[in-house]
Amino acid sequence: MLDKKRELLVVDNLKMHFVVRGEGFLSERKYLRAVDGISFTIYEGEVLGLVGESGCGKTTTGKLIVRLLEPTEGKIFYKGTDILSLTRKQFRKYRREIQMIFQDPYSSLDPRQTIGKTIGEPLKVNKVKGDIDKKVKTLMKEVGLLEEFYNRYPHEFSGGQRQRIGVARALALDPTLIVCDEPVSALDVSIQAQIINLMQDLQEKFQLTYLFISHDMSVVKHMCDRVAVMYLGKLVELAEKDKLFETPKHPYTKVLLKSIPVPDPDKKKEQEAAMGDVPSSIDLPPGCRFQSRCKECKDVCKFVEPELLEIEPGHFVRCYLYNSK
Repeated sequence: MLDKKRELLVVDNLKMHFVVRGEGFLSERKYLRAVDGISFTIYEGEVLGLVGESGCGKTTTGKLIVRLLEPTEGKIFYKGTDILSLTRKQFRKYRREIQMIFQDPYSSLDPRQTIGKTIGEPLKVNKVKGDIDKKVKTLMKEVGLLEEFYNRYPHEFSGGQRQRIGVARALALDPTLIVCDEPVSALDVSIQAQIINLMQDLQEKFQLTYLFISHDMSVVKHMCDRVAVMYLGKLVELAEKDKLFETPKHPYTKVLLKSIPVPDPDKKKEQEAAMGDVPSSIDLPPGCRFQSRCKECKDVCKFVEPELLEIEPGHFVRCYLYNSK
């Protein structure tokens, strides 16, 4: 873990509720609570993993941080400034420091633009001085792309090469924080390893900080310093990587860890699945959101939602197994 902890980004009670209407014109307005009051801190130079099943709100959280979405409620402090209180014009200078790598390396690229123009576009939009073509070719080299690819189009590249293009574009403005939205989930396993190693090398070289969003716990274990576990819009556990993988506390975290495949056919591993189906984010159950799937559910879990409490230094859990209420 980091020797010196300097706060880079602080998320405070962040919420994103989408309005959902029924079929009729006068039907009751309901809300899909994609992100429902989460708080966490990212420190300079670290990789914070954000994990959970599909639909838990991970990607929405990432989009809120880079302001691709405007939240229903909450604050995001970047280097001490509440970036959500800024106008779009005021936020522009922070846009250069907070970038995003998207999950699908093909749909995130403009098929009508050469990769040279794609990587150079942020430089032109932000009116960066100097030889843009030269900087683009330098970035291509940094991410393992040949200079001769400069005038080629996205359809001419493999998935791994496209993701390298996305990484180069994210690096173009010399960012400090990069939100990585499942950057390797669409790639073959062998290519995943290459991209992960590339991202680690770039982090060390350019002193980057990552928010690494993923559902693959084995990738998270290799990549991250701390891990935040998300379920139905809420954080249920947050801890340093070693603590979370060695001594998980929340029943949902334990299920996620037992789902990691073992790459040895001679070794059998007990697989554990949570009971039942994931509740709807529109009609959430009272009490703990995991109670209908939890084998250790208590009576209080069905009526009162537990708080996220620090049970030991740096280890936070939202569960009545560690809350005497």
